[in-house]
Amino acid sequence: MIAYKANRYFLVGGQCDSAFGISTWANGKKGNGLAGTWVDAEDGMLGQNPIEQGSVDCTVGFDLGSAVPNQPRTMTHWLCMGTRLSDVTTYGQELIVSKGAETYRDRTRTYWQVWSEKDHRHIDEELGHGVTDLYRRSVLTARTHVDNRGAVIASTDFDITKFARDTYAYAWPRDGALVANALDRAGHEDVTREFFQFCQQTLVEEGYFLHKYTPYGNPGSSWLPWVDSHGARTLPIQEDETGLVLWALWQHYRIHRNLDFVVDLYSNLIVPAADWMVSYVDQRNGLPIPSWDLWEERWGVHAFTVGAVWAGLDAARGFADLFGDVRAYGRYRDAAERMREASDTNLYSEELGRFPRRITIEDDESVTVDTVLDSAIYGLWRFGMYPPDDKRIVNTMQAIAEQLANKANCGGIARYMDDYYFKVEPDTKKTPGNPWFMCTMWLAQWYIVTAKSAADLKPARDMIDWAVGHQLPGGLLSEQLDPHTGAPLSVSPLTWSHAEFIVTVDEYCSAADRIKRTTHTDSGA
Repeated sequence: MIAYKANRYFLVGGQCDSAFGISTWANGKKGNGLAGTWVDAEDGMLGQNPIEQGSVDCTVGFDLGSAVPNQPRTMTHWLCMGTRLSDVTTYGQELIVSKGAETYRDRTRTYWQVWSEKDHRHIDEELGHGVTDLYRRSVLTARTHVDNRGAVIASTDFDITKFARDTYAYAWPRDGALVANALDRAGHEDVTREFFQFCQQTLVEEGYFLHKYTPYGNPGSSWLPWVDSHGARTLPIQEDETGLVLWALWQHYRIHRNLDFVVDLYSNLIVPAADWMVSYVDQRNGLPIPSWDLWEERWGVHAFTVGAVWAGLDAARGFADLFGDVRAYGRYRDAAERMREASDTNLYSEELGRFPRRITIEDDESVTVDTVLDSAIYGLWRFGMYPPDDKRIVNTMQAIAEQLANKANCGGIARYMDDYYFKVEPDTKKTPGNPWFMCTMWLAQWYIVTAKSAADLKPARDMIDWAVGHQLPGGLLSEQLDPHTGAPLSVSPLTWSHAEFIVTVDEYCSAADRIKRTTHTDSGA
């Protein structure tokens, strides 16, 4: 069966045991009150119309014969795609038939097995086979969500349309930056290069990123408005997205040391983005001008955003130093230092004894502190602004561990207190919010980076095992879980969930190795 439109051709083929080809088919029209040929398939009898034109679809069937107990039957189904008719007929009708589908299946399986093990990390020794398997599958899942043009797609799950009438099939620069960092850690420089080039092409002329983009680099659908409640113009952005792209690019360079690649991005991505972040500062408090939070729900000055912007400025400082750009180096260094001082003075809450998730400057210039505990506050240490063992950070992370822990059967860490999104359990004392994979991994990362002994790593190990225990068949991690049953909620897979798992496993293995070497040195001394 061949379907085509313009220069896109699809061949549907298959094999039942040794018999090549489809057994039955239907070609028909859809639209204008016609449901399509899938209706023809409901009774198991297809019309076998040999051809159709216009708005059409098609259905194929395979006859496995009579079922015999305990006697296996084999069916292989393939779909060939090309830009010319000869593409699909050559591969679909000649090569697969002559060489056998198993040849191509084995070749593909071998390629991706070798690809996913490129980093040669022996995770089995530290965390066991189950973690190793999910790590490799997470690397593969992340890769399958990177478009050939470099866009990192948040999720390709279609079921979310039932909730929002739209998908997650867009490229958020923030998600992409964190996924790129995970793939860089796993040794996949070629994939992440495409992402950073995508960012160079989509950066707005003024130096910031919009909310999200299509895989082609066009602005994606957004609910972030260009005007505020008073009608004044505002930027519909999350400033953390701009900062984290620069942070991820600096991490990319530190891992791969490919000077020729980053030098081409310095003038067209790094400098304009960094200069914009330097300028986008509220002179009243020295913190970033308000924008939307990473959850796309609240307007204000967010702790996560402050940590991400500082990281972007610090990355730009590193690049300026690398390329001998003395003036830019001083500009970005000073801006990062001022932001850190402003955070100490105007963001940290002595009353709470920890960092709040955001502050808001009211019309009368008074400051409102958002006291709701949010796991995203971890961004203040995650990207380097504060040491993870800073007392203020320790108090913040301990509060997250204690107050955002799901006490229902599933376990895990919630996004923030009384999270409404796909809410299941109204009792916030028992369940502050549905557990999210990424939020649980963030806490695990803090336990890892502050660990001084093997025993200190146990909470992180438990969280890694928790993620393995709540994966879907096939090694997929959803966005969040039912707090009682552990059933997946929202999209699955979420690329960001897999990225945080990759990073957490990488950090764990590095920390375990560091502790072993330290212990061995101390024993030798």
